[in-house]
Amino acid sequence: MLSIQGVAVPQSKEICSLPILRPVPRSLHARKYTSFARPMPVEVVANIFDFASHSSHDPITQSISLSHVCKQWRQISLSTPSLWTFIQLSLPLSKSQLTRTCAWILRSRNRPLDIYMDFRDPDWDWDEASPILGSKAMESLMRFLVPHASRWHSIELLTDTWAPIFTFLSCTAAIESTPLLQSIRLARCNAYFVAEGETFRPADLALPVAWFGGGASLSHLCHVSLSGVHVDWAQSGLTGLREL
Repeated sequence: MLSIQGVAVPQSKEICSLPILRPVPRSLHARKYTSFARPMPVEVVANIFDFASHSSHDPITQSISLSHVCKQWRQISLSTPSLWTFIQLSLPLSKSQLTRTCAWILRSRNRPLDIYMDFRDPDWDWDEASPILGSKAMESLMRFLVPHASRWHSIELLTDTWAPIFTFLSCTAAIESTPLLQSIRLARCNAYFVAEGETFRPADLALPVAWFGGGASLSHLCHVSLSGVHVDWAQSGLTGLREL
């Protein structure tokens, strides 16, 4: 069992051992839905749910809401993998967030994942040595996410300090394949430490990292945004981009 900041998280093998959601029974196709004025095929309802979720500014809440309207809607929602592909983590990390992430990974099956991690702390004291999310917690989180790297479609990581980003870069160094990954945004949201003329801190983490197997696994990457972040540019794999 993996622990992130004292919160137990199932390992990948444990996730795989969870019961798989069954598809919507064929009998449902012939049923009338009390939630609609007229009966609709399950596929049409699923497409409507998918559009509603992905056009929302809060896809997580939207997907949960759709699955809580009635029994039929819940069966359709849980059998529609595309509703559960957006993973969001923020401070403070909680058991409910991690449990939700486990459920989303399971429900999304083999669909591409969009991962958004916002670890900025409004009460941070500007001390690099005292981040609310340290290297060990980030490493534990990455050990949970990396096994699903083949499904990553987009990654966004926002932090105040360098340690979580450095850990992210280091943990991706051994990833050999990310065939679906098209967008990466990494931002050290700290204008002071990235200002011109400032000495990089922390000095012991200044060496660049050859992320994603020295860039070899980024063949489908199209969009990259790095703010206050440096990598091993000689082994970055940043070719054929549409936006940098």
